[in-house]
Amino acid sequence: MASDSDVKIQSGLEIAEREFVLHLISLYRDNPVLWDASNEHYTNKFRRIVALKRICDALKSYRPNYTIEELKKKLNILRTNFNKERNKIEARKTMSPEEEPEPILWYYNEMAFLIGQEVHAKRNTSIVNNESNQTKILRNLKRKKISIVSTKSLSSKEPGNEEDIQAKCWAMKLRKLAPDQRLFAEKIINDTLFEAELGTLTRHGATFNAAPAVWSHFTTEAHSPG
Repeated sequence: MASDSDVKIQSGLEIAEREFVLHLISLYRDNPVLWDASNEHYTNKFRRIVALKRICDALKSYRPNYTIEELKKKLNILRTNFNKERNKIEARKTMSPEEEPEPILWYYNEMAFLIGQEVHAKRNTSIVNNESNQTKILRNLKRKKISIVSTKSLSSKEPGNEEDIQAKCWAMKLRKLAPDQRLFAEKIINDTLFEAELGTLTRHGATFNAAPAVWSHFTTEAHSPG
C-alpha cells in the first residue's frame, strides 16, 4: 500500500503534468500555422519549425531540454486522443440526438478549436497534392519536349548545313592565299562546279583542256597587215 508521501508526490506530478499540457495546448492554439489548414503559411515548413521552436522556448520553465521532436510527438498524442474522443461523442449523438454527451478526455474542451480542422486539412492536402501532381506533369512534359527537340537536332540536319560549313572553310583558306594563287584557285573551283553541273565529273576528277593554239594563231593573223 502506498504511503501518504507517495500519494502526494504522485498527485503533485499529475498536477504538474496537467499544468504542462494546458500550457502547451494554449501555446499550440496561439500558433495556428501548426493546426489551421486555412492559414496561408500552413504548408510552409520553415514557418512551422519556427513556431515549434517558439513553443519549446516557452516550455523551458517546465522542461528545459524539451526538443522539437518531443513536442511533435506530444502534439500528435494530444490530437489523436482528441480526435478519438470527438468520434465517440459524434457516435453517441447519432444514437441519442436529444442528449449532449459530456467528454471524458479532461483536456477536450481546451482543444475544441481543432473541431472542423480535419476536413480543412484533408481539403488542403488534396489541393497541395493536386498542385504538386500538376507541377510534376508539367515538369515531365517539359523534359519530354526538351528530349524530343534534342533527339531531332541530333538525328536530323538542316539542309545545306554541311555545305555552308565547307564553304566557310574554303573561304578561310582562300583568304590566306596570295592574290594570283587565289584567282587560279577560284577559277579551278568554278570550272569544277561547271563540269559537275554538266555531269561530266568522275571519281578521278576532271581534265581542263587549254584553249586551242589555232585560236591564238587565227587572232594574230586577223590583225596582221596585208
